[in-house]
Amino acid sequence: MANFKLAFVALLLEISSWTVSGFLTQSSDSALWGYLALHALASAVLAFSMLPLLLGKHTQPRWAVVGLIACFCFVIPVLGFVLAFLAVMTVRVYPSRDPTEDFSSVVLPEFDQHQHLPGTAQTSGIRSLLSNREAPTKLRFKALVTLSHVKGRIASPLLRDVLDDPSDDLRLLAYGMLDRMEQKLSRAIHEELQVLKEEASGPAALSPRGLVAAHRLSDLYWELLYQELASDDMHDFAVQESLRYCDMVLRQQPDEPPLVLRRGRLLHAMDRQQEAEQCYARALELGMPATQVIPYQAQIRYAQRDFVQVRSMMQGIAQHNALPKLRPVIDYWS
Repeated sequence: MANFKLAFVALLLEISSWTVSGFLTQSSDSALWGYLALHALASAVLAFSMLPLLLGKHTQPRWAVVGLIACFCFVIPVLGFVLAFLAVMTVRVYPSRDPTEDFSSVVLPEFDQHQHLPGTAQTSGIRSLLSNREAPTKLRFKALVTLSHVKGRIASPLLRDVLDDPSDDLRLLAYGMLDRMEQKLSRAIHEELQVLKEEASGPAALSPRGLVAAHRLSDLYWELLYQELASDDMHDFAVQESLRYCDMVLRQQPDEPPLVLRRGRLLHAMDRQQEAEQCYARALELGMPATQVIPYQAQIRYAQRDFVQVRSMMQGIAQHNALPKLRPVIDYWS
């Protein structure tokens, strides 16, 4: 705050300067020099009194700032005092901002080879076009046809959204594309079932060809789930069948990490959490990457409301090279 005592002294000196000049009427030179001396002293005292009103960098260099205010007050008698006070208050209330750079440099993000997936670049545009029912039907029809070149995992949800579209042509095309995807997997399942039937000979161990067929059957039923082509009862059936053929293979090849992990995920989907947790632990023992197993273990802990353990698990894989989609989850819990 301002030094009010000094301000009061400055006011008295300024009044005295005018009073002295009135008394010294016999000599105009003496009156002038008396006035100037007292007025200069009043200006200097007032400058010192207003210095505390300034903030930070505005007070440096100190003597230069005091001199500037004093000179301003000295050059403009009486009115200069008022204007100097208003100027100081303006600088205090509206301080000048630090100059900012028009452009700032940022560190280039680390390239991740998993971040770019074939077909991903077009998917966002196709999704927005198909969801826009005001767009021309012909253009939306072309976008729907483009989904035939996109992976089933990405295309299936988009095609299911179109099944509620008011356009009959689009609905029929989407239904036909979904049906072809499902029929393709169904034919492959039928072929592998025939192979397995030929190779199966009672409770005896499967032949190498039978093992391959059982592995393929587990893969195909899993693909039905992965591409979201199975729903409701068909979904439960696909889970059970994929688990059944997975167990067939694991009985003869118990040290297959991907199959052990899949068995855990299938059991997890059936809400058999304890058995699923045992499979996840076994998959880690067999060398599966932590980033592919621990998130599923954390899901079980989350369902059990063991949030402390969830955070501990997520922090444990934070140092690993996780996929981009998993990174926000790790950052949240870490």
